[in-house]
Amino acid sequence: MKSMQNVRDGINGITFEYDREDRSLKAIEAIYMLVCSRDCWSLSKMEKTKLGKAFIDIAEWYGETAPACYSNFRKEK
Repeated sequence: MKSMQNVRDGINGITFEYDREDRSLKAIEAIYMLVCSRDCWSLSKMEKTKLGKAFIDIAEWYGETAPACYSNFRKEK
């Protein structure tokens, strides 16, 4: 079962702990919300850039790890 502890464990796994964990979580959640707000055309445009792909990767990781979150933002998946 997915839980927010899994998200925090993932953040800690890349050495962000303590106050950095909270700041990282807020940033990841903000990116997730930004990606969720895009329509199909905007997502396909994002997929064509390195920064856009990074945002989508972060949003998908969050969606796969956090409870009750959407995680498929790419057409080919």
